[in-house]
Formats: sequence, structure tokens, C-alpha cells
Amino acid sequence: MEHVTLARQSRLQARLSAVTSTPTAASSPSHSALALCNATSTPISRTTKDAGDGPSDDRQNKNLGEDKHTGSTPRTTPLPSTAGATTSPDMSLQPRREALTIKGDDGRLRRKGNPAPVAASTTQRAFLVLGLPLRIPHRQSRILRMAFFSLAAVWALWSLLLLLSGRQQALAIPTPGHNDAHHSHGHDSHGHDSHKFYTARPCKAATFASVLPSFAAVERVDTVAANGNYGEGAADLGFPSNATLLPPLCAVTVAVHNGSSNYRLALFLPTATNWNGRLMTIGSYSFAGGINWPNMGEAPHYGFATLATDGGHNSSQSDLDWAPTTPAKLADWGYRALHGTVALGKTLVETYYSDARIAYSYYSGCSTGGRQGLKEIQISPDSFDGALVGAPAWDTSRLMPWLTRIGAANLPDDGANHIDLPDFVVLAAAALKQCDHLDGHNDSIISRPEACVLDWAPITCGNAAVPPGEPCLTPAQVKTARYLYADAFTASDDFIHSGYSLGSEDQWNVYLAFGDASDFDTRYERFWLYNDTAWNWTLYSDQVFYDSLRLNLGNASADDYDISAYRDRGGKVLMYQGLADGVITPRMTTYYYNQTMKAMNLTLATALDKRDETSETSDRHPHHKDTNPPIQDFFRYIQVPGMQHCFASPEEVAAPWMFAGPGQATLLSQDYGFGPGWGVPNQPASAAHDAVLALMAWVENAVAPTSIVASVWNPDGTVNRTRPLCVYPQEAVYGGKGSLNVAANWSCKCEKA
Repeated sequence: MEHVTLARQSRLQARLSAVTSTPTAASSPSHSALALCNATSTPISRTTKDAGDGPSDDRQNKNLGEDKHTGSTPRTTPLPSTAGATTSPDMSLQPRREALTIKGDDGRLRRKGNPAPVAASTTQRAFLVLGLPLRIPHRQSRILRMAFFSLAAVWALWSLLLLLSGRQQALAIPTPGHNDAHHSHGHDSHGHDSHKFYTARPCKAATFASVLPSFAAVERVDTVAANGNYGEGAADLGFPSNATLLPPLCAVTVAVHNGSSNYRLALFLPTATNWNGRLMTIGSYSFAGGINWPNMGEAPHYGFATLATDGGHNSSQSDLDWAPTTPAKLADWGYRALHGTVALGKTLVETYYSDARIAYSYYSGCSTGGRQGLKEIQISPDSFDGALVGAPAWDTSRLMPWLTRIGAANLPDDGANHIDLPDFVVLAAAALKQCDHLDGHNDSIISRPEACVLDWAPITCGNAAVPPGEPCLTPAQVKTARYLYADAFTASDDFIHSGYSLGSEDQWNVYLAFGDASDFDTRYERFWLYNDTAWNWTLYSDQVFYDSLRLNLGNASADDYDISAYRDRGGKVLMYQGLADGVITPRMTTYYYNQTMKAMNLTLATALDKRDETSETSDRHPHHKDTNPPIQDFFRYIQVPGMQHCFASPEEVAAPWMFAGPGQATLLSQDYGFGPGWGVPNQPASAAHDAVLALMAWVENAVAPTSIVASVWNPDGTVNRTRPLCVYPQEAVYGGKGSLNVAANWSCKCEKA
């Protein structure tokens, strides 16, 4: 056993040390989908300009739509169009005619050799699998055949003995096959390996303590029964709600004290018969400390071993006063805790399942969780094979000064300029009235906020255009509102952050009416940036932004846009953003996407295919023959009209928003008492409706999502609306027949204005 333990510790050390440096970020404007779809070529050169969100700020044309990039020769062969398709395929896939695959030391499938000849003999096919030459001298062929079949007989007998002893996982190669309705091949519809067998060691502290490094210790190990709940309750300040409706599993908590780095991690480990051979790491939210137990409860239902960290502290989501004079805590929150958790977590998972190697490693997180996922991809490309990233708060150095900036613009509370909840309602109604129809339909959903230019006259008090008796904003309040919508620049014309989008007003209260309006928006400066509790909003200036950018506290900003190393090892990113998000502005997420495209010298295809181009032919991966291939080869971005931050939609909008994104099933189950706490209620468990399964199909079967169907429900639990969510820059276009509320009547296209 000693040599086995040493091998595990060696792998752990390699994982812990696999952190690369983070270069300084550049800056670049972004595109709107409408502007990109108006381009005449597929792929377009990035010279188009955003329509903007409409506020007539004197800098509105300096928003994220002025990309002056002139890259190298564009891709000349467009991806085949599938504009008529409304949904992504599920995981019921036919085998592709491609090179045979073998499993490498890292547990991933690799191509080996060329496709076998159609007429190859049994012996030839067997030698192909073993990677041996086909042409054998005649004199030696009989001896080699006899030797081969003798070895094959021994192999078969050994396999049978292992199967009978319940340890077939020692032979199992995680080959992602197709799934039919009877789950006879590969994975079932929930992502389980239906033909795989694993064994597990006892769910006891000793199992895990045996492989922990000296700076880590087991805190707690518990066996959880079916339909049980687990967590730390009120002791977990960031996530006081437990995970509920759990399948049977082993729950493990570990504490790490490694020099200045101190954090905790937790694991949910399904039973050996339920484990799908994969790991899912779960992100956090905002500035919360504590383990995200509620969201951890989703992934075990798919069969994932599930992992999360407390980020190195214990606090509520809005609390920032845990960090003064403790840069180590900031670093743990910024990146160290998650990175160490993934490295150690993989070792613990493999130990529990009798040293079976993890076939695929995934990530799921929204908001701060989205930032964490992007950051880990940048510093450690080997951590994940696929990442589901929602509304990422990816640039803390820009976001936090912007919050103070807009908060200060709306103060004092009794000033003539101040707008509050009733005024947000007026703005939301105006945006809906003026912007809803831009997609050709009045359906209560603003699908093209960047194409809308707001006419302020009908809501400006004293203007003849204001209908009698209708609420309005004073000219001073209108000035404040325009300031909030506009992108933010310093006096020296340096870009700070993008402004709010039209349609996001329902969530403005998160920052602009957060209890004491001057409190949350200044905690960053008081407790982090300057460590001065006397600092207040009246002291805000452009210098705050410059100081924040220079210090990059905790090295938290995920601004190393060149993720070629992640792409080249086959990694995939599926990122989404609600267009009614009032917490993370949609244009900022688009900005990140465009920065990645620019840093990697990629293009943006306007026609998309289900095939994963990076995996279709071996001569394109990992080095990519194309000078500047489409970013969608490995990174796809989905915009969700009408959805707010990470999940949900205002009741009066009722936009489809549920597609099994991070935390969405937990919200439905725990806040609304609806659904099983995972997947998409009342919809097929397939990649067409479920983003987790869509990501798995892309990573494991090279079937890239062209769209995902989102759902929203009536109070009685029946489906209200479904609609396809399209891969940027495409958008959902109504086909002209049938109900607007049915996804099948829409398709994803680059619709020209």
C-alpha cells in the first residue's frame, strides 16, 4: 500500500503545482449580435459597431462596440449552417467514423492510428487496437497469431475474474458512446456510465486521511441516505441552507492549513453504483464565505462526484470586512482556495472509488462562481475538461469601483438626482414599451436591448409627451438614469466598466437601494482597497479605479484572455448571460468574450454546426491549421433574453430562463418548492434542454450545442413558455407559424435588421 499512497501523493503534488502566471490584460470593445449578424461574410472581420443601449451620454459611441481589430487572414471556409435547427441534439449519438481511441495516462481518450480498413481481418483489427504493425512476415504470422490469441484468452479470463469480484473498474475505459432509449450503450440520459462498474472504499475518515498531505485534515465524514439533506445550517454564513433531496452519498469535509493559505473543501460522493466516473466542481456567489452546499446538491443526481470550497473564509455574500490587512485571505478568495480544492479533491475522489481515475472533470458556477471557473482555466488548464460559466463577475478590479461610481451618482438619498424603486418601475415600463417589438413581436421580452434607443420624452416630467396622470422622472433624475445606462470612462477616457442594459431595471435595487445605499457600494474601498473605515462615497474619484486596477486584490480578476493551453488540450467553455441582468451587466460579459477572441486571434462564425471542429480531424487539433479559427470551436456564448442574474425573470416578463444552469434547479426547489432539485422539471433529460448534458455531449462526444431550450412555468407547474437560446451571435427568430410560446416555432439565425 505504501507505493500506492506515494503514487497518489505524487499526482496530488503535480496538481497543486500546476499553476501558471497571469499576464496583464488588454482592453477591447465588443459587438452586439445584431451588428455581427448584419455583416456580409461568415466569418466577419471585427470592425462592426454596437447599436448601443440608447442613452445619449456624450460617450455613448465609445461603448464596447468599436472594435478596431484587424487580425490576420480570416477563415475562408465557413462552418456549415444549421439555421433551421431549434435545439441541440441529446446524447443519443451515432458512432462517428474516426480513428480508434485509447486512454492516456491522464484518463482522457486520445486518437490512435487511422480508421481500420473495412475488410480487415479479426487479427488485423486486434493488432490495430494494440497499435502494432499490420504487415507481418508470413513465417512469423502463425506464431504471432497463436501468441496473440493466447494473450487474448488470458485477458478475457482476467476480465471475467475481475467482473465477478466486483472490480471491473480496473479495466473500464470511459468511452463516451451513444445512448438509445434503453441506455444500452455509453451513458444514460443523465450522464451515467450504464456499462461501468466501480467499487468504493468505506465512507470513513481513515479512507481519506491516508492520502492527505500533512497540511490537511479530515473534519467530518457522514453517510447520507436517499432523499436526505446535508450542510452546516446557520453556521455556514454564506450558505445557511442545506442541500436537500440528495441521493445516497458520502459527504466529506476537509480543512487545509498550508502556510498562509487556509480554506475548507467539501465532497459529495455518490455510491459506487451511481458514480458516472466524473467530477463536478461547484462555484460560489458574491463575496460569500462558506461551502455552497445547496448548489452542490444538484450534480450528484447526474452521478457526479461533487466538490466545492469555502473560499478561505466564512461570511455572508455582501460582507467584505473579513479581509482587512489579510492579503492571504484575499488570495484564497481570488484563486488559491479553488485551485487547491480541485487538486486535492481529485485525489480524494480517486481514493474513495478504489483508485479509479476520473474520466472527465467539469465546472459549474455563476457570478463569482463564473469568475472562479474562468480564473482556474487561465492558471491551470488541466483542472477541467468542460466549464459551464454563467454571468461571470470576472473583473473585480473594474466591477467594484464601478459600483461605487454609480452608487455615488445616485446620492445623497434626499437629493434631486436620486432615483429609487418607484423610479426603477417607470424606467422598466418605458424600456419594455419601446424595446420589446424590436425582435418583431410584443411578447414582454426585450430580446435586443443593444438595438434599442430610448426616447426619454414620454417619461420626463414637464414634457408634453408625458401622458396625463402617468408617473415620470424629473430632468435631474433622467440625468442620473442616463448615467447608469452609459458605459463608464475616466476623465482621461479610459474604459472602466459597461453600463446597465435596458430591461435590467428590476434588479437595480441590488446596488442602488441596498439597505443603506451608501454602505454596500463602498465596502470595497473601506475594507479592501484602502482599509479605511472612514472612507465614504464623497471621496470617490477616478483614482479609485486606477488604484483598484493596479493592485488587483487577491489576483482575482480573470483577465488573462489567452486560454490557448486550455483549448489545445480539448477544453470547452459554455458561457451564458441574462440580458435583463442588473448585477453583472451583459455588455461586460460580451466584452470578455471579445477579449478572448482578440487575444487568441480567433474569428466569430455566424453559421454554426453541431460538429466540434477542433475534434473532427486530427490535423486541426491541438495546433489548429487555420490562422484564426472560430472561437466557437471551443468557446460558445449564449445570451438569455429576459433572464436576470444567473436565473429567474420578472413575473410580468415571464421569459424562459431554466436550462439547468448553475443553481437554477436549487432555486426552483428551495425557493419555489418546485422540481426535484436538479435537471429541468417536466422536460426531457437531454442535451436539448439541459446545459450540463449539453456540455458533456460537447466534451465527450464532440457534439457542440447550437442552442438549448429554456423553460418557464405557470404557478400550477405546467409549462408556460419554451424558447431556444442561441449561440452568439445568432438569435431566436420566430418562424411565422404556431404559438410564440413554443420553442419548436423558433429557430436560431443571424437575423438582419
